[in-house]
Amino acid sequence: MGNVLGFLPWAVDSAWSYISAQGPEFALSIAAISLAVWNGRQSSRHSALSVLPAFSAWADYPRDKNRDCEIRLANKGFGPAIIEDTMVFFNGQRKKGFQFESVELAIEEAFGKDLENCYQVATGERGHAIGVGEEIPLAGFTVQPGLVDLGHSAFGDRLRPMTVTIKYRDIYSRKWVFIVRNFVGHTLRVNSPSYFFWQRFRFRKYLG
Repeated sequence: MGNVLGFLPWAVDSAWSYISAQGPEFALSIAAISLAVWNGRQSSRHSALSVLPAFSAWADYPRDKNRDCEIRLANKGFGPAIIEDTMVFFNGQRKKGFQFESVELAIEEAFGKDLENCYQVATGERGHAIGVGEEIPLAGFTVQPGLVDLGHSAFGDRLRPMTVTIKYRDIYSRKWVFIVRNFVGHTLRVNSPSYFFWQRFRFRKYLG
């Protein structure tokens, strides 16, 4: 320990003597390099902050002349979103299987005998990148005329127990979670303090 403590002042003094002997040009070069490194780090940080992929989800309701419905997902943020996992829940219970299977199972449970057919389901799995402005139909399906006659509230009530969780990352490998629950979308940043101290408890059923 004594040798180490004795070495440190000698090393600092030697370094200072060397820098002093090089003249002002050397000191200016060191300062310029330090400034360039700092600017580079600030630029990188600014670039990371300008990348914020954010999802939006909505449903097209059926009409008398068109009983086709769609649930759509779109990246309305800045920068691509790279999918890590997609989970679908109905009444708090996760639907198993591949993404397209879980979506279809949830639609079938939601509408039961009022579902005429499910003609389209999402295919984006792990590693799929969704670009800015890109839309993906999570599901396309047709309902029976009787459900349309009951009005929009009846259709909305069927969808309300359905929750979709999408885990994704941005190009800087920051991780995010998008949860659609009761027609409201929630975007969570995984390593934020609020995620660990509040949101993980609030959405614990839907984080897997």
